[in-house]
Amino acid sequence: MADDVVGARSEIARCPTPTTTHSPSVPDVIGFPLETRGSGDEIIASAQVVEQIVDRVLPAWRPPVPCRRTAPF
Repeated sequence: MADDVVGARSEIARCPTPTTTHSPSVPDVIGFPLETRGSGDEIIASAQVVEQIVDRVLPAWRPPVPCRRTAPF
C-alpha cells in the first residue's frame, strides 16, 4: 500500500511537466507562440494515469454522464 501511495504521488507530481508552456528559443524573433514541453501523446498519457489514480482515491469525483439514446437499438 505504501508503495502505491509513493508511486501515485510521483505520477501526479510529473503530470504538469508535459503541459507547461515555454517560448521556443529562436534568436532575433519576437512573437513566437508558446509550446508545451511534452508532446500531445505524453500529455494524454499522463492525464490518463492521473485520472486512474483519482478514480481509485475519489470514486465520485465526477458526476455520471446520462445516456441519451436517440434511436432504438
